[in-house]
Amino acid sequence: MAISILWFRNNLRLHDKKEEYVGHWLTELGDVPQEFIHQPHTMAMEQQKLAGIEIGSDYPEPMIDLEASYKEIRNRD
Repeated sequence: MAISILWFRNNLRLHDKKEEYVGHWLTELGDVPQEFIHQPHTMAMEQQKLAGIEIGSDYPEPMIDLEASYKEIRNRD
């Protein structure tokens, strides 16, 4: 599953550089700065306030900790 999510995230970065897909389908992210549009949960609370969004309330928190998943996969025998 982590590989699928990694593929999806990388595909978004590659093919949605202008945030047209994200902006069209996820209107609640409309004021999120470009550098956070594909990972809005990485914004600091002050940045979230400026963008008018609260992760966990207005937009869901990530379901999977990707970094922890990658680490687990790399450490498998």
